[in-house]
Amino acid sequence: MSVQVAWDDQAHRILHYKMDGRWRWNELYEAVKEGHALNSDTSHDVYAIVNLEHSLGVPPSAMAQFGTLSTLTRPNTRVVVFVAGGGFVSALIKTFNRVYHGAGVQSCWVATLADAYALIAREQMLASRVKGA
Repeated sequence: MSVQVAWDDQAHRILHYKMDGRWRWNELYEAVKEGHALNSDTSHDVYAIVNLEHSLGVPPSAMAQFGTLSTLTRPNTRVVVFVAGGGFVSALIKTFNRVYHGAGVQSCWVATLADAYALIAREQMLASRVKGA
C-alpha cells in the first residue's frame, strides 16, 4: 500500500500518514479509517502529519477530495500538517483553506518534516496555554 499511518510518538498525539510513490485517493481513505481506529480511544488533542516527501505527486481532483477528507476528521484532531510536495501542494492547501474556511480542521503546509514538528510543538504550547487560562 502506498499510504501508511501510524502513531509518531509514544504519547499518541501525532498521527503520521506517509505517502509513498504514486498513491490513490482510495488508499488515503483506507489509511484515514486506520487512523480513526488508532485514534478511537483518545480524548486528548491529536495532530496529523501528511508526509508527501516520498510521494510522486497528488492524484487528480485534489480540491474535491480534500473537501471530503476534511469532513472525516475526528473532533479531537486539531491541525493537519502537509509536508513537502512543493509549490503545488502549498497553493492547494492555501486555496483549500480559503474555499473551505471554517469547515473541518485547520490545515497547513510546511516544506520539511522538521518544520512540521516545530509547528505542532507551537500549536501544542498554544493549546495548553488556552486550556490553562
